[in-house]
Amino acid sequence: MPPLKTNPTKKNLPLSRKADLIKEYDDLQSRNLKVTNQSLAIKYDVSPTTVSTILSRRDRILAFEEQAPEEANKRTKLYKRNMLPVEDALMAWFRKQRDQGLCVLEKNIRAEALVIWTAMKPHFREGAAPKECNFSAGWCSGFKKNRMIRLRVGHGESGSVDLEAVRVRINEIKTQLLRFDLEDIYNCDETGL
Repeated sequence: MPPLKTNPTKKNLPLSRKADLIKEYDDLQSRNLKVTNQSLAIKYDVSPTTVSTILSRRDRILAFEEQAPEEANKRTKLYKRNMLPVEDALMAWFRKQRDQGLCVLEKNIRAEALVIWTAMKPHFREGAAPKECNFSAGWCSGFKKNRMIRLRVGHGESGSVDLEAVRVRINEIKTQLLRFDLEDIYNCDETGL
């Protein structure tokens, strides 16, 4: 048997690989073959303690992989799923904003998360959701990491648009245009500017 690394670096396995490790362990056990945490640690390039931890969370890891196999390839950690409805609604909002070409900042994500959580809070079963949620910068960072979101700064026109000011100005223009007949309204192409 090859010697174990004396100082292995920390390695995060995706949940799908953790499930593979568990299935291999179960398979070897069912065939009455001797399997040690050390042998699995060498094969999966993790420490024996990590193998032990993975095996102790067997049921949760296998259940997660069965429910969301595509996400199990991307994620490395299990976390409490009691805020999942809020995160799913927030992700839908985020996609809608991006589809409209809007720049979404971290403060926007945190503010919208609070709005969604406040609206959904009465629908959680007793004790399932925390009494108060502040959606901190750390929470937002974890949310972005888990959902593989990268925020990019908008530059030029896309980064400088104040949508509320645009809405106000559009309403002002509409009220001004009501004073004129339709045939008296020209655009820049018609006036030659």
